[in-house]
Amino acid sequence: MDQEFLDAIKKNDMTTFSSLVKEREGIINQRTDDTLSTPLHLASKYGSIEMVSEIVRLCPDMVSAENKNMETPIHEACRQENVEVLILLLEVNPRAACKLNTTCKSAFFVACCHGHLDLVNLLLNLSDNVGREVAGFDHACFLIAASRGNTDVVRELLNKWPDLTQMIDENGNSALHHACNKGHREIVWILLTRDSNLALQYNNNGYTPLHLAVMNGKVSILNDFVSGSAASFHYTTREEETVFHLAVRYGCYDALVFLVQVANGTNLLHCQDRYGNTVLHLAVSGGRHKMTDFLINKTKLDINIRNSEGITALDILDQAMDSIENRYLQATFIRAGAKRSLQSSSFSLELDKTNFPSPPSRRSPSRRYISNEMEVLSEVVSYDCISPPPVSKSTESRSPQPQISERFENGTYNP
Repeated sequence: MDQEFLDAIKKNDMTTFSSLVKEREGIINQRTDDTLSTPLHLASKYGSIEMVSEIVRLCPDMVSAENKNMETPIHEACRQENVEVLILLLEVNPRAACKLNTTCKSAFFVACCHGHLDLVNLLLNLSDNVGREVAGFDHACFLIAASRGNTDVVRELLNKWPDLTQMIDENGNSALHHACNKGHREIVWILLTRDSNLALQYNNNGYTPLHLAVMNGKVSILNDFVSGSAASFHYTTREEETVFHLAVRYGCYDALVFLVQVANGTNLLHCQDRYGNTVLHLAVSGGRHKMTDFLINKTKLDINIRNSEGITALDILDQAMDSIENRYLQATFIRAGAKRSLQSSSFSLELDKTNFPSPPSRRSPSRRYISNEMEVLSEVVSYDCISPPPVSKSTESRSPQPQISERFENGTYNP
């Protein structure tokens, strides 16, 4: 694109722009070298209302023109929150709003992603006239708004289309999964009050929304689940891990303490996973010294339970690297009446460099943990697909434990 022409658009210099258009035939059709953007892309980006009006008068077809990323000027307007520009563009060619860029994202998606409520409302009004697909809306718009914590956008979309609560991405994650993973408490509460059964849905990795909240240590959100979906605390993972196992495995001390408080009177703390490991096995194996001390001294957990290999938590500690912290924990175990198993002499535990348990192994129950908490983030994916797959109904995901607490069911817990 001619540099003088480009500068005129950036500076909203209408005098120079008009002069160049008259003097140089075809200059209006020039594009930038790097992004292949048209003059209308640039004017929409910089919010030049007068410039946009003049360009669409001269070249109305340019509203649907695509740049290198297959984005139209409407994408640019939504990205920059240029409401007046968007109004002008939609008046000329409303159907251009449905065009998708190279990552299959519409302008509607861009507006939801950035939380631009005024632009979302404009596109919602457009959907009344041309339908939501033509307006560029799909389920990914709603999910990205929930993931980014754009509460007002989530609320507006739900008011328009209440069925959006049932939408999932290609990994089976609902909006509630995304909100719990990112810690957006207000959105979590909005979704729970709309449909508490959302809390009981598993994604394709076998996790419920509450599982993700626990794995990320979002204690305030856990409190909302106590009153909003008490039953969800009894849902386990594919490995039969309870929310207590997850809190320990991901090192979320505050979440563990909270769970101990609200689950008092239930059997949840004492449950064993598929391989017979209690939360104490996990705490010791993961080098969670503070958690281990808490579980021994502040709960009524049976510290001598053996897992499927016949190993106690003290056996695991005996095989750990010698340190001041481990010697302190050994003394704490002994004072509390801990015992070693008969199999301890043949048992060895391999600890990784980060002091997190190693990956799952059916043959080695005491070493079947996910390596670190970053895996939570990898389980919530981008929105590159247009149509959501059906909800995963893995036969490995477990139904609730039979011991349903009256405190959970009645929501009587007061923090």
